[in-house]
Amino acid sequence: MRTHHINRAAWMAALVLLLSGAARAEEATSVHREGDAIVYRGAIAAEANARVAALLAEGDGVEWLQITSVGGEVNLGMDLGELVRAHGLNVRVDDYCASSCANYVFPAGRRKLLPRDSVVVWHGSAIQAGMGDLSTIDFSPMEAHLGRALSDSEKAAAAEEMGLSAYFDGLARRQAAFYADLGVDERVTVFGQDLACGCDWTIPVADMARFGITGVEAPEGYGGHLRPMGRTVELLRLDDHPGHARTIDAARAGAGTPR
Repeated sequence: MRTHHINRAAWMAALVLLLSGAARAEEATSVHREGDAIVYRGAIAAEANARVAALLAEGDGVEWLQITSVGGEVNLGMDLGELVRAHGLNVRVDDYCASSCANYVFPAGRRKLLPRDSVVVWHGSAIQAGMGDLSTIDFSPMEAHLGRALSDSEKAAAAEEMGLSAYFDGLARRQAAFYADLGVDERVTVFGQDLACGCDWTIPVADMARFGITGVEAPEGYGGHLRPMGRTVELLRLDDHPGHARTIDAARAGAGTPR
């Protein structure tokens, strides 16, 4: 089958599912202002980010981004994180901030507030092993559109036609620059995968600082008992993995004080 017979929209739907991680397609996103906060609820989306930018452009007085999000496409997550960074916003997590929200929005905040029973959830990023491999891509939307399974050769041809390799390379480069600007070690986004935990995870506030995520405020005992979105989140500690801890701490010492 020639690849131009594969519906482009179906392919992009498959790509968005891969990159959004936990993001649910049915989740509507709302953005509105409440006092000194912009309240963002739902998957990270281009229209919602544009609304944030418009609210910030309307005038002064916005101090906080108050967010509940399962995440979204990687570039959109970085777009929102860059808005937070550029405007010096604080970030308050209501309930959960997962996937691209955890990777790019939470660390971009000046202050980062985790009220009781809220959690920031990591599960991978643009630098995770196998990112972009055909075996990791959910082709089911495309296959549903076509009414049949795709062969391996058809999947490879579609990926080549859409420039998937270049796309993922671009994500990794942009993510590296994003974290370098924040002064954060991007390995926080793959810590659990490096440990082969097979889990969604969070880390103690003290460990966030060791990765360069500073200014975090959370209750004592944060992260030990939470099930956001009905899913188990593991609390991983650097000191339980001395080899990783030494590597992260050495990189932190060489990087100097986070910006």
